[in-house]
Amino acid sequence: MRKGTIADFSNAVKIQVSAPREDIEKIVRVLKPLEEEMEFNRGKVIIELRDDVLNMVGLAKDLTSLRSLCNGLLKCLYLTLHIFYKFKEH
Repeated sequence: MRKGTIADFSNAVKIQVSAPREDIEKIVRVLKPLEEEMEFNRGKVIIELRDDVLNMVGLAKDLTSLRSLCNGLLKCLYLTLHIFYKFKEH
């Protein structure tokens, strides 16, 4: 499968999460594998930590692929945050 460059993708969605640095670093370690899992010929995901802010970027060639990436990112983020803070309480 050919991996596209950023220039190949005309549609993007960016999700940012801000939290204490130690929490964000743990969350990034959980979500980072999404970059490989959610890469296909019409889209890809970039997970990065900048200035204590988690940046999740979905890039896609078409809106249907972008919607799919966005849904996947938000579901993974919701589940990760829910479980992370649930266990952090105990």
